[in-house]
Amino acid sequence: MKILDCTIRDGGYINNWNFNKLQVCELYKTLIKANIDIIEVGFMDNISIYNNKYVSCWRKCNNKIIKDTFKDIYNKNLKISVMINYGTFDINNFIEKDKSLIDIIRIAFHKKNLKDIFEYAKILKNLGYIICVNAMGTINYNKEDLLFLCKSIIEYKIDYLYIADSYGSITTLELQELICNIKNNFIKINDKYKYKLGFHAHNNTQRALMNAIKCVELNIDIIDTTMYGMGRGAGNLCTELFLSELSKKNIKYSNDNIKYCIKYIYNYLLLNDNNFTIKWGYDLIFFITGHFNIHPNYGSKIKEYKIQDIELIWNIIELINKNNKGSNFDLEYFNSIINI
Repeated sequence: MKILDCTIRDGGYINNWNFNKLQVCELYKTLIKANIDIIEVGFMDNISIYNNKYVSCWRKCNNKIIKDTFKDIYNKNLKISVMINYGTFDINNFIEKDKSLIDIIRIAFHKKNLKDIFEYAKILKNLGYIICVNAMGTINYNKEDLLFLCKSIIEYKIDYLYIADSYGSITTLELQELICNIKNNFIKINDKYKYKLGFHAHNNTQRALMNAIKCVELNIDIIDTTMYGMGRGAGNLCTELFLSELSKKNIKYSNDNIKYCIKYIYNYLLLNDNNFTIKWGYDLIFFITGHFNIHPNYGSKIKEYKIQDIELIWNIIELINKNNKGSNFDLEYFNSIINI
């Protein structure tokens, strides 16, 4: 099992990806000392504005930014990953792997793009990169969708299929059933295929650590974490908590590994929290979105609009769920139901 720390990429929702070079480089050095396998340094989306705010370089990073940042501290033992949201980046701008410090490209996609994602991934795979396809909102996939997904993974020789708990709502039993279903699909299609699975948790219903431990038991190949759980809404699986749990099971990690993470969090996140425009962690509004399997951006908009009547908040989110509008965020629909 490998750990992918995506503090810079997923944590960027908190500070609009406004990490300074010191924070990024110190995280890189910390992850090496902590025996983490992969650092995800940001998105390669071709956008300049997110949520009506200008984004920094880690939302639209490129090979030059990555090389300039890490050239003096580069260590081949810590692989570098980037994420692309399907359809937001011209993949013709990618260079061959042997000319780049990037090892892994993860393509996040919605269910509606399931039939299109693999030709896109094939182009990047042919350039020599390790390719992960991240099926956002995997809990919404039916058996036919999962079968098509697994068949395509085999056909296009994709390296990893990622299960994404995008709403922070999946129960441990649901996760186990989903993983078993996927594994059975691979065996049924081609029992000699060496499939690899990843898991990305959100913590809206406080199940991230529990679900990650279940993934360890089920031999999942990569699990995502962030320092201090930094991430949108209720945040993500905490790197330091996960290492602590693994160390108690005598899996790979020591007290020293955990201490390096704690020192980074204290010195480069908590002492610099004036950089963060939004706080993260357990929150009633994001719990309600998780409870109803609703996209967390609805919760973010409720906060932005300063809606404070908790019964009204519950009714809004429950209505979104009843109208089957929760899997993707729809601002026009949201404004219509709250009469804006």
